[in-house]
Amino acid sequence: MTQNNHPELVIGDQGIVKENIRVVILINEINNNLYLGYPLIFHNIILIYWQHWNTETFLDKNTSEDTAHLLASVHLLIRRANQNHTQKLPHNNHTFTKFVEKFVKQINEKSPNNHENHYDVKRLFDQIQYQHKTSTKLKKELQQEKTVLTARVKV
Repeated sequence: MTQNNHPELVIGDQGIVKENIRVVILINEINNNLYLGYPLIFHNIILIYWQHWNTETFLDKNTSEDTAHLLASVHLLIRRANQNHTQKLPHNNHTFTKFVEKFVKQINEKSPNNHENHYDVKRLFDQIQYQHKTSTKLKKELQQEKTVLTARVKV
């Protein structure tokens, strides 16, 4: 055994690993045909089987970590901003929690308005794109008419 309590690999006379090797095998599904086709694999190994990871749990963990980093950054910014003032105000976990609650409340109050504004801006952007396509099309038609007229004038 090594100092960190992990077993060492046991290597035989011919340089072949004989014990304590770990191999990860990814298999879509385990069925009887696999066991019948390769019985020695399953006879000589200890099988540890993990189900597929729940991606929602994984994403939720990342989201919560991102939120924690964001809130920590906000906390540091508040402290830095407070250092610039002449009057020192006490900031602790309780005041920070109140700040976060007020921030979340404001976000929830303004969120519908933000969605509505986003929808209006998207609609206006789509309208501008449509007008741009139409103007480009009219410009091409005008250019074609101009070339036709110049050809008629030359004749």
